[in-house]
This record gives sequence, C-alpha cells and structure tokens, in this order.
Amino acid sequence: MDIIDPPSVQKVVVEHIVRTNDTAHMHYTSFRLRSFSGKIPRPVNEPDFDTWRASVDLLLTDPSISDLNRARKIIDSLLPPAADIVKHVSPNSLPAVYLELLESVYGSVEDGDELLARFMNSFQNNGEKPSTYLHRLQVLLSTAIRRGGIFEEERNRYLLKQFCRGCWDSSLITDLQLERRKATPPSFAELVVLIRTEEDKNASKEERMRKHLGLNKHYPAPSKFRLSAHQISAHQSETQDDQTDTSLAKQVCELQAQVVALQKHSSQKEKKKNAKPDEVSELRNVVTELQAQITAMQTTATPKIKSDVEATEIADLKRQLADLKVQLSAPDMYRNRTRNLLPEPGATDCYRASKLPESRPRPGYCFRCGENGHLASSCSNAPDPTKVAEKKRKLRERQAQWDTQQVAIMNPLN
Repeated sequence: MDIIDPPSVQKVVVEHIVRTNDTAHMHYTSFRLRSFSGKIPRPVNEPDFDTWRASVDLLLTDPSISDLNRARKIIDSLLPPAADIVKHVSPNSLPAVYLELLESVYGSVEDGDELLARFMNSFQNNGEKPSTYLHRLQVLLSTAIRRGGIFEEERNRYLLKQFCRGCWDSSLITDLQLERRKATPPSFAELVVLIRTEEDKNASKEERMRKHLGLNKHYPAPSKFRLSAHQISAHQSETQDDQTDTSLAKQVCELQAQVVALQKHSSQKEKKKNAKPDEVSELRNVVTELQAQITAMQTTATPKIKSDVEATEIADLKRQLADLKVQLSAPDMYRNRTRNLLPEPGATDCYRASKLPESRPRPGYCFRCGENGHLASSCSNAPDPTKVAEKKRKLRERQAQWDTQQVAIMNPLN
C-alpha cells in the first residue's frame, strides 16, 4: 500500500516538474544573441549582419527552445534603427517573419547564383594563409547556401573543390592528398584542422632551418624552404613579367632619345664656349713669360747697381702683367682689345723704353662674311667676298703705316 500511496507519488511528480522548469529557465537565460543595430558606420563592438545572422541560425537549430522564445531573443538583440523595422510585427509571429524583414533591409541583394559565382571566383590573396583562405570560403559558401545557390548537402564538396582550385600552395594540397578526397570530402572542421596542422609543421621546420643556418627574421629564407602560401600563381607572375618587360623597353627608348638630345645640346654649347681657345692660351703664355722676366730682373739686380732705367722697366712690366691678368679674367667680348707689345729678349734699353702703345695690326674680322667679333669657324652668316677684300685692303694699309713708324723709331738708333 505504501508503494502506491498517492501523496508520495505526487511528491515525486512535483519535484520532477520543478527540476525541468529550472533547467529550461537556466538554458533560456544562458543563451543570448549579440546586439545588432544596423548603424552606418558600424560600431566597434557590434557584429555585422552576416555574423549576427549566423548566430541566429544556431538559435533556430536548437530543439530545446520554442519558436516564441526564439522570436523574443531576436527582438531583445535588436537596437534602433533595426528594432524600429520590426515594431509593427505581431508578437506571436514566427522567427522567420522577423528574419525575412531584416534580410530585405540589411542582407545582400545578390541572388544565389551571383553569390555562387563570387564564391567560385574567390582565390587566395598574396600573403594569405591557407587556413584564412578556407575560412573566407566558408563564409561565402554559407551566404550562397542561405540564398539558395547551393544545397546544404553539397557544402563540403564545393568547399573542398574551390579550396584545391584557389589555393596556390600546391605542396600542401599534395601532402594532404586533398585531390583524392573529393569523392568523400571532409567537413569544414576536419579540413581546417588538417590545414592548420600542416601550417604549424611548416612553420616549425622553417624556424629550425633559420636557427641552423643562422638567418635572422629579416633575411629571406631559401626559395625551396619558403612557405608557398606567400607566393603568387605562375600565371600572375608571367603576366607581371610581360608587363615589366614592356615598360622597361619603353623606358630604354625614352632614355636613348634624351641622350641624343643632350649630346646635340652639349656639342653646340662646346662650340660656343671654345670659339677662341688660341687667344686665351696665348695670353696665358705671355703672362708666364712676363712673370719669369720680372723674377729674373729682381734676383739679378742689386740695390747698389740698379739704375733708374731698370726701375722704370720693372714698373712697366708689372703694369703689362696687370693688364694681361685683367684680360684673362674679363669676358670673351673684351679680350679682343689691343695688347701691349712683349719686349724681345735681345732688344736694347732704348727700344724697351719706347713703350709702343700697340702691336702690329692684326685681322679682327671674319674671313667669311667680313664682320667683326667672331671667327670664320663659328660664322653662320652668308659669305661676302667684297666686304672681306675691303677689310683686307684696310688691314694692309694699317700694317704698312705701322711698319713705317717702326722704321722711324729704329733709325735714330743706327
């Protein structure tokens, strides 16, 4: 009679009901969605819509939560302005109603086929690890499945196929034999564990190699030991090489043209600068001879025997030396002025004391056009034989007059 006592049975039933309610209440309070507002720009601590939508999918697949509690959790996780969008929805509506409304506002507007095309055209970026690339493919694939581009049953097959197609680390794919596993593809969790294990193994091997060879972190490792995850595809490399060759060829042609132009410009400039090199060298030789004569006269003459005539000669030579130095430092247009006559080594004192004002007249005109101020080698004018003959006749007359004066000066000495 004690076994079927109604009070004892009621006590057991009540305790069971209380425990069940407490467990359900604890489970309800422990599961909470992250807040989503839909603000632009997105707050730092707030997930984007795709991340928030993925957590809602976990909530929808939990059999221990009723549809009413799911709808309440979705509403509780929303902040304005996203919360304002679902205000008019009935509180008794299913979670799918809220999600459909939020998808139309914040979700992607691409259909399943476009999302599938984007997934198939996603390749590993330069410097991106294979595990990171696999995670990016998983996000794109989940979006395409949610939009109806791929069936859920085809998830693992599409994921493995695109990873083998878009990952540039061929050695990793070969070591893991991923091509042979396409018939029975592993899940995302199994595949990412395999890839991360292989990455850690390669990183440890490279670290041991660096320590053994004494390489620092900034020194590049040998090519056969480098992680191929940081390499670019052969097709991209060939394309870049072709573009580089084309650009280099264009640059070489431009540089050659610039060199030819510079050579022409420099040759013209040198012709203008070197129009009268003989005159400058002649002046320098005269200065050198005058300096030698002054030095010789100062060293040989003594204060006792030095006469007034010698002092006058030294002063004259010093003045001539100063004039020649001025001519050397002056511009080219002033170098054609008349130079003082340099005394000959065998000349007498009277001849030196005469101090002729100028030397024998010399031609100062162009033998091509007859104009003054330039030479025939740098003349660009038209030839004028008549003018040249007239200048030559006048020069001969002045030279004859100068010779006559020299004879008159030298006759008293005889």
